[in-house]
Amino acid sequence: MKLVILIGLSLLAAGCAKDIQNSAAVRQAVLDHLKSRSDFGLNLDAMDIQVSNVSFRDKEADAQVAFVPKGGPAGSGMSMSYKLERSGDKWVVKSKAMTGMGGAPVGGAPGGAPAGSASELPPGHMPTAGGAELPPGHAPVPAPKGNN
Repeated sequence: MKLVILIGLSLLAAGCAKDIQNSAAVRQAVLDHLKSRSDFGLNLDAMDIQVSNVSFRDKEADAQVAFVPKGGPAGSGMSMSYKLERSGDKWVVKSKAMTGMGGAPVGGAPGGAPAGSASELPPGHMPTAGGAELPPGHAPVPAPKGNN
């Protein structure tokens, strides 16, 4: 009788894989990925990181993740698209791509304004091109090269 119970418990344990098809598990995978990238020096405590959309397919998932500065103005931040792969009882980031924020495509501003234009920057942000003042002692920044 004890043998039957042990076999039953073993089969039950083997058949029960952790359910990770949820936003919390995807968010944790993204956080783990970012923490492993110490070369970026990201302050994750200064951001709200939200999984805004996720779709699961067997052992893969696609997720939209929003990164918004805590206390920042509405519409600030960025969004990334992640492809994840199941590895045991967790998700692992396979690839990522920037997707913009608030519907604005990456590399362009809302309303068709060129990238880098003042309409793309938050209110009060210093200009990024064309004579922007740099802090004292900052090395000169070369002008972007055109497509020649």
